[in-house]
Amino acid sequence: MKEVIIDNDNIKNEKIDEEVTRVKALITNDKNEILLVHCYNEYQFPGGHLEKGETNEDGLIREIKEETGTNTKIEDYSYLMTIKDYTKNYRGKGINRCNKIVYYVLNKRYDIDLTKANFSNYEKKGDFKIKWISLDNVEEILIKNSNSHSFAKLIVNEMLYVLKKYKETYKKK
Repeated sequence: MKEVIIDNDNIKNEKIDEEVTRVKALITNDKNEILLVHCYNEYQFPGGHLEKGETNEDGLIREIKEETGTNTKIEDYSYLMTIKDYTKNYRGKGINRCNKIVYYVLNKRYDIDLTKANFSNYEKKGDFKIKWISLDNVEEILIKNSNSHSFAKLIVNEMLYVLKKYKETYKKK
């Protein structure tokens, strides 16, 4: 599909000190629902950070296994889009950072088996849960949830944009 660049600080690639990559999946079911993770009172798409030396595809398979207990195959995913967000003086740390999130869509139905999930201590502490949310009202739920703190608003705005592109691509209401 496409790559979206967010560069409000007008930083060029050569001035980036750090790039962090995350992979996320949009997973739907036959009931017109989308799977979201809920942790620390925030909703997100399942996925997470790549580990050192890991490819996007390997990280996606690992993260989905850890968060849902599901063994998936990369051929069952389609690439949707990448968002790169360039930030000067990231969180006051004096570094310029590129946060890159690569989004995929899971095209095959798998059974979720949380007994095989492997939540991190951070996720356990945040009361990590997965929730199926109707695609018809997911935007409303995300917007209501975005008021917990300013970073949540950024996450929700990005999720709403990705959902819009997903619906345009897959002709979902």
